[in-house]
Amino acid sequence: MPRLGLLAALAPIPLAIFAWLIGMVFTFFPPEVYSKLIREPDIMFGNFETLGYMTLCIVAFLGGALAVQQTTYKMRISQQISLFKWSAYYLAALPFLIISILGSIVSIRVYLAVLPLDQILVALTGHGSLLYATAGLKSDISGSGISWVAAVTTASCSWSLWLWLQRSGNRARRLVLGLMLSGAILSQFFASLLTLTRTPILILLMSLGVVWLLDLSYRGKLNVRRSTFIVIVGLLAGLLLFGGVEQGRSTPTGNKGNFIVSLVGYFPGAYNRLAAILDHKLLLDNAGSSYYILNGIWLFPGASAFNLIETGKSWGLNLPSDSYSNWIKSFQTTRNAGLNGGLTWTTAYGAVAAETGWWGIVFFALYGAVSQLIWRMFLQGHQFGVIIYPIFAVAQLQWHATLFVMRRETFIGLMVLGGLVVAQSFWLNYGRSFSRTVRHNN
Repeated sequence: MPRLGLLAALAPIPLAIFAWLIGMVFTFFPPEVYSKLIREPDIMFGNFETLGYMTLCIVAFLGGALAVQQTTYKMRISQQISLFKWSAYYLAALPFLIISILGSIVSIRVYLAVLPLDQILVALTGHGSLLYATAGLKSDISGSGISWVAAVTTASCSWSLWLWLQRSGNRARRLVLGLMLSGAILSQFFASLLTLTRTPILILLMSLGVVWLLDLSYRGKLNVRRSTFIVIVGLLAGLLLFGGVEQGRSTPTGNKGNFIVSLVGYFPGAYNRLAAILDHKLLLDNAGSSYYILNGIWLFPGASAFNLIETGKSWGLNLPSDSYSNWIKSFQTTRNAGLNGGLTWTTAYGAVAAETGWWGIVFFALYGAVSQLIWRMFLQGHQFGVIIYPIFAVAQLQWHATLFVMRRETFIGLMVLGGLVVAQSFWLNYGRSFSRTVRHNN
């Protein structure tokens, strides 16, 4: 097991406590300042129902995590991968990196067909807005069959980075893997930049950061000085990315307070929507259909071929036709509730509360148990943990926004994991068969 250092802060229990503290701070944001900035009534301030719901959800999450922590079987997995296994893993990972790069290139071509590059550059310099153009682009992405690319890239790059960091392969293969990994990251970065969407590139970079921290912990190089540097750089990069995207999205009003307004709206504002949901003032579209809890299943790539949504509707579930229709309706629904219609984040608690009410506490208990189990596998260098836990960690860091963990990224990560396991088994068996043939001939 590694010496954790800063990595310990990314365990499920510390992340949950951090999320609870942040929520408490946001719900006590000065109501006069909040209402003036966001132009909506402050429902969350001193709202005991909101504070109680968040607290009970966190207590349940911690209970589930602690129960697993005490009972989890400790698998013995060597962090160092043998040269033979590394070669098989390398050959299995390359096709997924190639798919990621090609998928991002196709995505960029689709984006540029809708948004000319000069229009994007003008918006990023603050002389134009892509707010409505990117809204239309979301519809094109939803129906074009390329919405899976970012999730495949994240899962593929997380495992490939861990593999590259093992230093078990020969120099030429590590060079090829490094170049392919860099190509996948850069192509996804440009694809996200063109659509002015923060989420895909943030998920990718944060997932890679979690894997990198695991490697530093294994090698005993995660000291206080390096940890402080990583935290500062990470926060600055996050703010820069957030501000850059907002610059392109905002209308050119010349309002220098737009960035501050966006920060308050996206973060404390999400908890105000949680309070509105618990007070039954905000009823989310398609709530009660399991859409917000099982989003990744209903919108799984290829789901349309199996008519999953239509099947769900035949069961009486009020499911949306696609993610875009749900997203576009959310603005008017929020506006109808007397809130700022431009802000639709509801927090993870809000998404669960909209579906299950106070039974959401049980959901968070199960969530905590599963998270702790995957965390243990991650620390042991298990492939399942290396690919899936970064997604879980990023999901917890996004509790202020929505219930990210049950979205398609997790399920696509599992799909990539399955593909890697099959490919690795093939190359391992092929290598053993080849070795036996060579020995027999000699």
